[in-house]
Amino acid sequence: MYSKAQSNELVYKSITALAHASYGRRFNKPKLLADAGVWCVETLQMLRTQLLSNPAEISCRELKVTIILMGIYEVSDLIY
Repeated sequence: MYSKAQSNELVYKSITALAHASYGRRFNKPKLLADAGVWCVETLQMLRTQLLSNPAEISCRELKVTIILMGIYEVSDLIY
């Protein structure tokens, strides 16, 4: 799913946010953690916009994966 995603799609943005957060915490890199926050905000804004403007355009699988990944991001943010 990620390998086929364009950089302007929800799945790409959510996986990128989670990856930046994970590596940033693991290697103690504040820049990566800051980037993760930016990716997360962009993902949530995009998700909100798409859901409010045209929910039929979002595939069910993409929506579920994005919400799960953003949930993991939030939980991992609370743990560390």
